Amino acid sequence: MMEKGYVEKLFDLSGHRAVVIGGAGGLGSYMAEGLAAAGAKVAVASRNLDNCKKTAQEITKATGKEAYAFSVDATDEESIRKLAEDAAAEMGGTVDILVNSQGINLGCRSMDYPVDEFSKTMEINVTGVMACCKVFAAGMKEAGWGRIVNISSVTGISCPPPGAFNWAYPTSKAALNHLTEVLGVEFAPYGIRVNGIGPSLTPTKLVKKHMEEDPEGLKKYLAGIPTHSLAVAEDCVGPCIFLCSDAANNVVGQTIYPDGGQTR
Repeated sequence: MMEKGYVEKLFDLSGHRAVVIGGAGGLGSYMAEGLAAAGAKVAVASRNLDNCKKTAQEITKATGKEAYAFSVDATDEESIRKLAEDAAAEMGGTVDILVNSQGINLGCRSMDYPVDEFSKTMEINVTGVMACCKVFAAGMKEAGWGRIVNISSVTGISCPPPGAFNWAYPTSKAALNHLTEVLGVEFAPYGIRVNGIGPSLTPTKLVKKHMEEDPEGLKKYLAGIPTHSLAVAEDCVGPCIFLCSDAANNVVGQTIYPDGGQTR
């Protein structure tokens, strides 16, 4: 039998320090708040420091725990290194939880897709995530414990329909999935668990705008989801806490899909 309080301890993140890159909005802010509620010290980081400060204040108000804000260019290794150092200094120890929620999605008409836009998407969604994993993993290796969660998408294992005008984003997420697998295996001996979350279409402000402009498209989209419902940002919170906790000690290189069964 399990000892008393075992389950609670599994998901308790007290004593851990987390950085959520891309945490100033969208899914990132929800996961950052969830990690704080689970006991971790949390910092949010993105290019826009003002947005990060606002999100940190909201997390502090919601959880009663001080949250921190930093600016970072997640495509620049020196900027990432500075973030890791500053966050550790501010939060009182090595950052041992990293959530990579940064990313862009640029759509263009099929035969006119600019190569530079494709390259930019890959740089931010794949190469930038790799650099963040590389920098933060160094401290985790020294500590002997770490968690990295990369935010992917259902498009990483499925293709948008014809006419979606979207080549780079799904390709980048497929690459990110394999990066998660490769780093999961590479970092496992050091006590670092690398995993991912692949949400389905979630109605952020930008997505809501597209939905309102194409109600028929939304109807067709929902028909392909067994639950017949759209995802909500909260769907990523539980998987994130799980993957960042001791409950995921034996989970390596996996991507969880909170997608209502869409990818099945």
